[in-house]
Amino acid sequence: MNPIFLSPELMTYLPRLALAVVLSGVIGWERETGGKAAGFRTHVLFGLGTALFMLLGLEVARLATDSAAEQTARVFAGLVQGIGFLGAGVILREAGEVRGLTTAAGLWTVAAVAVASALGAYLLAVIATLLALVTLRLLKLPEQALESRRRRLAHKQQREEFE
Repeated sequence: MNPIFLSPELMTYLPRLALAVVLSGVIGWERETGGKAAGFRTHVLFGLGTALFMLLGLEVARLATDSAAEQTARVFAGLVQGIGFLGAGVILREAGEVRGLTTAAGLWTVAAVAVASALGAYLLAVIATLLALVTLRLLKLPEQALESRRRRLAHKQQREEFE
């Protein structure tokens, strides 16, 4: 058995791991600049850990004697459960409002980008990162406009009730 640190696969795994870190960091930076609880370092570590587990799953499958696809599928299933658990940890209920759903979805997306990077689907990982940034930045504008409208209507309604 050839340990991973001596294997030729290491040279294919390193760029995959690096891409997962970079792309996770891009999404994390967007969250950090928005003042979110799960920011740059959280997203980088989340992506790094996810990619590393996926690469280790690939390595286990490569070294295993039984079905490699089955081994990798088990690792992937475990990742999905762990990601869901960690994502749920950032969702809070505060004063009747649910907060952290976008952060949880962002972490979920970072995990998927990391898996794509780990599997060598570089273009898919980059495109997914760009789509995540578009979602987090550009789609925030109509959401903010709608929230502002809701507040104005609620304020107007309160004034009318008071008069």
